[in-house]
Amino acid sequence: MCTTLWIAVGVSRYWARYYRRMSMTMQWTLGELLAKWRKDAGLDQTQMAERVGVARNSISNYENGRSVPTFDVVARIAHVTGGSLDWLAQMCTPWDLNPEPTD
Repeated sequence: MCTTLWIAVGVSRYWARYYRRMSMTMQWTLGELLAKWRKDAGLDQTQMAERVGVARNSISNYENGRSVPTFDVVARIAHVTGGSLDWLAQMCTPWDLNPEPTD
């Protein structure tokens, strides 16, 4: 079910809601993690933006927590930098995997 939700039309809203709720309990915020991946790859924000296909100020906004990237952008950043998306599994709660039946 969690995988299906990521693919759904409302991915950005779902992602943003989960990010805001989980970032308080995660060791890294999403922005800190993206900045770490970029720096570990030896890229500046302009280089990252060109490779990912977004504006440079978007990368800055993601890293500073002013905006939340879509899952697609996070996946492209992970691909460019060699970052792992394994941590996303922690963002799916048991409710997502076994939703309560609705009447």
